[in-house]
Amino acid sequence: MACVHLRKLYQLCQEDGLRISSSDLIHFVCDKCGVKDVCPSTIVDIQDSDNDESAAGDEAV
Repeated sequence: MACVHLRKLYQLCQEDGLRISSSDLIHFVCDKCGVKDVCPSTIVDIQDSDNDESAAGDEAV
């Protein structure tokens, strides 16, 4: 269960349309509470291999 601080972060992401992407699970740790949580799927942006390759090509330009 996420602490109040992580819930605020998740709410901010939802309200402002922020998406988080990674090829692996994203773990959040609240130093104030010591709570560890996995990023909820509602704010995770799943990328496929086509997007990864095009992003790599954009960086090379």
